[in-house]
Amino acid sequence: MLDFFASWLTATWSIVFSSAPYLLLGFFVAGLISQFLPLTLIEKRLAQPGATSVFWATVFGLPLPLCSCSVIPVGTALRQKGASRGATAAFLISTPEIGVDSFILSLGLLGLPLTLIRVVAAFCTAFVVGFFIDKTSEANVTRSGPGVDADPACCEGHLGKSKLKVLEQPLLVQAISANFSSRLFSAFRYGFIDLPKDLFKVLAVGFVLAGLFSVLVPDDFFLGFSNVLAVLLMLALSFPLYVCATSATPLAAVLLAKGLPPAAVIVFLLAGPASNITTMGAVRKFLGKKALLLYLIGVSTMTLITASIVGSFFDLKIPHLLSTDREIHHH
Repeated sequence: MLDFFASWLTATWSIVFSSAPYLLLGFFVAGLISQFLPLTLIEKRLAQPGATSVFWATVFGLPLPLCSCSVIPVGTALRQKGASRGATAAFLISTPEIGVDSFILSLGLLGLPLTLIRVVAAFCTAFVVGFFIDKTSEANVTRSGPGVDADPACCEGHLGKSKLKVLEQPLLVQAISANFSSRLFSAFRYGFIDLPKDLFKVLAVGFVLAGLFSVLVPDDFFLGFSNVLAVLLMLALSFPLYVCATSATPLAAVLLAKGLPPAAVIVFLLAGPASNITTMGAVRKFLGKKALLLYLIGVSTMTLITASIVGSFFDLKIPHLLSTDREIHHH
């Protein structure tokens, strides 16, 4: 038993150590975004229905460091302030699927090819789903009124409110008189104090699970799975789960290192963060039942298309994690 816990601790520490530089860089860039990306710019671009607003919602959502639960109050606030239905849906998809912090971490743990696929797939999924939702019309859909808060069980509940507060600071929208040094200080504070504090629980769970999988799952465990079976299994598991893009990345890296097909890994990284019970409730309330159906069908379809492309053309590995696993088992 002591040997097992020692191996678990060693595996977890190895993954944390490998992830730390990328996490720190991601937190720093996220802090800069929190202070220098004006919310008014986002609001102006999302008001008019059509492909243009959906495009900008997708673009603005990609770098924001919001998880699958904390994006909900931000997305509903944008909707209440005039964002179109399609733009709101696109924002709710692109934001949690990838952010600047998870992008940098993914680059370090999963490699450039899979990271780029993750970004492109997140963009395409958000844009396509948002575009089709914008093309539908639905009466009696809520636009104003109380927003939807993050689920208390997800991201420690307060995460959505705290990040929405950061995004709405006057410093972001109009404080011309604020000097650069004070804004930079605020960026450091948000990036290295507020954001890590908010993400600590989900990151810790992600790293602990990654270390546990590294020890318990044999190196060839997933080799007997066909691409189709693995993809369908991960799709079925991803939808009901609360998955944060950042904390899911080390777990995805370990699964890939254990032989899970890259197509199934990309399904886990895309479908999980974009869909959970709370998100579905927010989409239904603010965008309508038809939009919710399009949302679920669109996310599933685009994710499966991406998985099909990855399964057909890519054979991706993570040499450093594989070698780490071998060293742990050897000792």
